[in-house]
Amino acid sequence: MIGIKISDGERRIEESYCWSSSKRLEIAVFSDIHIPGDDLSDESVRIRENFNRVLADAKRFGPKLFIITGDLGQHEGCVKSYRWIKSTLEQTAVPYLLIPGNHDRGSLIEKVFPDFKLSFGKLYYYAVFGCWNFVFLDSSPDSVTNEQVLWLKGLLAKTPAHSVWSLVMHHPPIKCNCQYMDNHFPLMNNELLLELLDQSSQIKHIFCGHYHTSKQISYNSETVLHITPSTWFQIDEEETTFTISDHRIGYRRITIDGCSLRTEVVFLNPPD
Repeated sequence: MIGIKISDGERRIEESYCWSSSKRLEIAVFSDIHIPGDDLSDESVRIRENFNRVLADAKRFGPKLFIITGDLGQHEGCVKSYRWIKSTLEQTAVPYLLIPGNHDRGSLIEKVFPDFKLSFGKLYYYAVFGCWNFVFLDSSPDSVTNEQVLWLKGLLAKTPAHSVWSLVMHHPPIKCNCQYMDNHFPLMNNELLLELLDQSSQIKHIFCGHYHTSKQISYNSETVLHITPSTWFQIDEEETTFTISDHRIGYRRITIDGCSLRTEVVFLNPPD
């Protein structure tokens, strides 16, 4: 994969050739892109165009890394949709990291993206960007396995108490006052993960998708949860039945400058 070296053992991702810890790092985060396979319907064409639009817009601020926080596939991940995503990403020449969502199949992601190897059937790893440790967890289909939580607990135990961490996962770890998604598609069996989050003062940010909305929530006094909007459509937070609230598409921008981390959401209006 362009610009990212993935090693075995602790599954650590080293600094890419195009960035070093002495420089400011711009990251563009995309979520719930839902790329169809070979469907040629007008809606499927628009979904692909949406992703191309956010890629083009994100490239304006010179990102050194793209992250996709799950739901790469439309309804169920397939080889054709993953191949399209890989080809599209690699045309940008920007390194990328990704994790599965509930609409994905990890085994097919591993097949199409061979740099991303599954462990215990899940895709999880971590990256170090200067002061910041980013941990990527696999919450597909609807839970984070105990193996991942124990692995994360071991990582945290090896680092100084003042080190700073961010989690990247598809599902928010808690309900977010989004009625339809909270009631129908929350993260399940999350007790061990929540216990770790409650005990750790090192985890400062959690970046998620899944809910098709833009939201920021204070998880506790130490941690902020950021939900990244979809590149397909946004879901109404108040309605108890599935309701599209917004056809704008969006993505997240993360800026790491030394030990400072800032983030904001960028929305694009539908084409005329």
